Amino acid sequence: RRATVGSHSVRVVVCPFEETLQTSTPDPYLYGPTYHYQLGFDAVSGIYTTAQLKQERSALVQLLLKRFWHAMTVENHYVPSPDLQSKLSEMLSEFFLTGLSNSRAQALFLPQLRRRIAVYLYGIAGVGKSSFVRALHRSLSFVLSTFLDPCMVARVVKVPLNSISPENLQRILFVRGISDMSIERVVEQTLAKESVVILHLEECPEELTIQEVLHNSVGKMLSKLFHLYPHLTSNVLTVFTSNYEAHDDIAAETAILPVSPLAAVRQQRWCREMLEESVRITVSQITLRADASSSLEVRGNPPYSKDMRPLDQWWRTIGFHASQHIDAEARRLQLSGSFHYTVVLEVAPEPDSDGSVSAQVNITLRPATVVSDSSAAAAAVSSPASSSTACAAVECYELPARALRSLNGFFYACADELAPISQLAAFEIPTYHHPLFAVSADMLVANYLRPVVIVLTGDEFDRSRYLFAVLEYLRSRVQSVGSLLLEKHIRMYDEGDEQLITGRPDELHGELFRFVDGVNNPNTCGEDLLYAVIVAEVNTLGQFMLRELLEPGASRTHRQAVHKDRLLFLLSVEGEVTPQVE
Repeated sequence: RRATVGSHSVRVVVCPFEETLQTSTPDPYLYGPTYHYQLGFDAVSGIYTTAQLKQERSALVQLLLKRFWHAMTVENHYVPSPDLQSKLSEMLSEFFLTGLSNSRAQALFLPQLRRRIAVYLYGIAGVGKSSFVRALHRSLSFVLSTFLDPCMVARVVKVPLNSISPENLQRILFVRGISDMSIERVVEQTLAKESVVILHLEECPEELTIQEVLHNSVGKMLSKLFHLYPHLTSNVLTVFTSNYEAHDDIAAETAILPVSPLAAVRQQRWCREMLEESVRITVSQITLRADASSSLEVRGNPPYSKDMRPLDQWWRTIGFHASQHIDAEARRLQLSGSFHYTVVLEVAPEPDSDGSVSAQVNITLRPATVVSDSSAAAAAVSSPASSSTACAAVECYELPARALRSLNGFFYACADELAPISQLAAFEIPTYHHPLFAVSADMLVANYLRPVVIVLTGDEFDRSRYLFAVLEYLRSRVQSVGSLLLEKHIRMYDEGDEQLITGRPDELHGELFRFVDGVNNPNTCGEDLLYAVIVAEVNTLGQFMLRELLEPGASRTHRQAVHKDRLLFLLSVEGEVTPQVE
């Protein structure tokens, strides 16, 4: 901007937000995506007033909360209790309002809370505490970048309180060198960009005295950072998750939120929602038809479980088999253009005599132009008889039924995958484990999970036997699709083994990052379609160091990033499996 007094003119230069980051102009005016919601202009009086501005900001906060909870419940399928939603809404209201009202130059959003957001979620294992953190991360990131500051992100930093000793926690908390991956370093990298940190203190242990020691250690780390970044104190949101109640010191600083299992009806609806979205997303990815429409009917439900993790297996495995069936048949029928597919899942109401549960997936494909007749489409979904008639009239395709079977009611395999696998039988692997490895290998080949993770526990001899058997089977399975399986064997037991991931300060990539990058980076592997397995022998500390690579999505540090396409981790765990791996 530039004002010329003589000519009574003002010159205004408008540029994209990103350009202001490189401009040398001092203190440019910054306009966030929602600046027009908070102009403070009173249309009645025709002037700008403080009262009008406050009213507009209050309305904007309600809009942000509405979009946040839509992202939590509809897009991320998290089901909050009324108490959790009420308390978190109250905290986020102040978070948004103070962030919008900040007067700091060069900051579109900078919250200044009287009390930092800190919550303590506790409940039985698998009830959805970690799912809350994932949904919070995605939903808050969406609201921040879409409505408040395009350059602001929310980053989750995990601290595994129950899987590591207080002594080891001290070593991973504080900065020790210029290129380390300490908790303090990762938090500081996010604060330096004035973004938001969700500090996830997971699996807080039962022993109250240990809770106190661990809490004090984390508190010292945060105090050090807040001394360096006093204006960013409110940018750190702390979330404890635990199976146990909190120590008095923790309870005094957090909002206590008990988490209970979903009721059976809501649990069943959640499974159907996740199954439908899983099929829709996967079909659009593998067929490259983002406009393919769908409908889903489920006849029968998964067993009720207070632990939500088996229910993840239910919708993931059924969704995998259904989407692969759709893809294979669409290719065989050489369907061109977009299409509509109807999935009817029938689950047997009672287990078979051997305890296994049968299911069947029936799928109908129709060209998209046909689906405009809503009455015909509804009739085709409602009854098999009308479906046959409709299909004959509009040239739709009834796919061969896909028979599934589960040995526990949750993890489903195709019926033909229940037959013994020779490579596994040669090492005397029990046949009830064969479907698990068969489906995992299929998911690797189809690039369905990124990455696929298989965890082996037990005594050293049995783990070694399973390792040899599974590797032999994976080599054979990848070879059957005309590709090559690359293998990497590592052992992560000590703190020094962290360099396998991060690399030395003089290295651009650590050893594991370099290996993974060579498998799925087109600039490295060219047009070759490669698959990879990382065999990792780990203890508790090793599981913590690998935690980032085991999670879905790209893994990033402050200087490197890798994707995890066509990648499988085969973990041989000495001791207990930590929450990061579960």
